[in-house]
Amino acid sequence: MNNLLLNSIDAMKEKSERRIDISWSENESLVYLEFHDTGSGIPPDLQESIFNAFRSYKKEKGIGLGLAMAKRIVEMYGGSISVESQPETGTSFNLKLKPLECP
Repeated sequence: MNNLLLNSIDAMKEKSERRIDISWSENESLVYLEFHDTGSGIPPDLQESIFNAFRSYKKEKGIGLGLAMAKRIVEMYGGSISVESQPETGTSFNLKLKPLECP
């Protein structure tokens, strides 16, 4: 979640309206999280590769491991992560997570 928030902040640096909305819901089998920002968005031709290791589209920084690691961790616990984005409108990351069982 930290990586998604930091990416959202980076994507909004040059925008006048800056907003990050985080919402969640749950049922017996899944927890749904959505991170939505009003940042610069991700071009459609790049959306498939943003979860690949060493793919960074940040001009100034980034080595391209944050989203790759986030995806791997989410999947390691049986969940999934996806992206929806429109250039100049913003980006949403949608996570489906299995609830953790406490002993």
